[in-house]
Amino acid sequence: MTFHDGAAHEERIGPNRAATRLVIVNGLPGAGKSTLAAALARVWSATLFSKDNPKDVLAGTCPSEPDPSWLSREAEDLLWFLTARRPRVIIETWFGGPGRAAAVVERLHGCGILASEVVEVWCEVPVYMARDRFLARARGDASRHPRHLQAGAETAWWDTLHGEGPLGITDVVRVDTTAPLEDQAVEELLWAVLHRTALPADGISPRFGPPATRPEPS
Repeated sequence: MTFHDGAAHEERIGPNRAATRLVIVNGLPGAGKSTLAAALARVWSATLFSKDNPKDVLAGTCPSEPDPSWLSREAEDLLWFLTARRPRVIIETWFGGPGRAAAVVERLHGCGILASEVVEVWCEVPVYMARDRFLARARGDASRHPRHLQAGAETAWWDTLHGEGPLGITDVVRVDTTAPLEDQAVEELLWAVLHRTALPADGISPRFGPPATRPEPS
């Protein structure tokens, strides 16, 4: 499969639509955000930032387990600092649902990014599947900081995540990430993201047709 250049996708959006500057890949821990975001970044030729990376680095510098709220805040400061300095970015992290929307909007304003320049991709999986994936990854990857396993070990915490959804501060594209996406599906997703188009109810499928054959948005 040959990926289409991300810039070529944007050229077809038309003069009346704001170019997408930031894609937020949101979803429960273990929802498949990292895999999906990496594939999108490759297709779109975008810079990918994951909040877990600076959190792990910061946690590794502390002699004892750091306060989770401090760790999250410091990592988020760095993430948004870098985002403000890149023209095309994908941020992958568990932002939380609508209750976190105001805080994210404030961060966007601080970066000089308009809501019209942002699209949110919500990774949809059942909570039980997200939990199983998260714990399997935390236990099986020695490079990951022990805090991951500690954070996800409490069943009661996962129970609070039922019914969670996207931030909803901008256009949202929902994606079924119960299984990995094929290359064609990633292209379909990028097209949907850049054109602010809803995906089929049963997920991404080739029914949209190759990008070059799709009608231009009016």
